Parts: sequence; structure tokens; C-alpha cells
Amino acid sequence: MIPIAGSAYTYTYATMGELIAWIIGWDLILEYAVSNMAVSVGFRRTWWACSIGSACIRTHVGFLPPIFPAD
Repeated sequence: MIPIAGSAYTYTYATMGELIAWIIGWDLILEYAVSNMAVSVGFRRTWWACSIGSACIRTHVGFLPPIFPAD
């Protein structure tokens, strides 16, 4: 029986078995980690730009930092 609500892991476990579900589960964990790293880089750049003085530009959506070259 497949649950009504669930993630890709739950669906894969119910339909394809434990090994494939284990692979999908770790894939989801790595995906979440990479997306969290991307968000933290954006927050760091915003914080750095706003902490150095007048580098922040006030707009209708908030503060936008100047564009920095990639680290």
C-alpha cells in the first residue's frame, strides 16, 4: 500500500524496493545540502555588502548588494 502523502523516498521504497529508495534518499540529502550551501553564499554576500557601509542599494524589495566576482 502506497501512502497518500510522502516524499520521493517513500514512493520509491513502496514501488521499487529498499536499495533504490536508499539511493534516492541519499540523493535527496545531497540535493538539500547543495541548495543550503547556495543560499548561505547568497546570505554571506548580502551581509558582507551591507556591512561595509553604503554598498547596499535600497529598493522596493529590500537591500541589493553589488555584484561581486565569484570567490
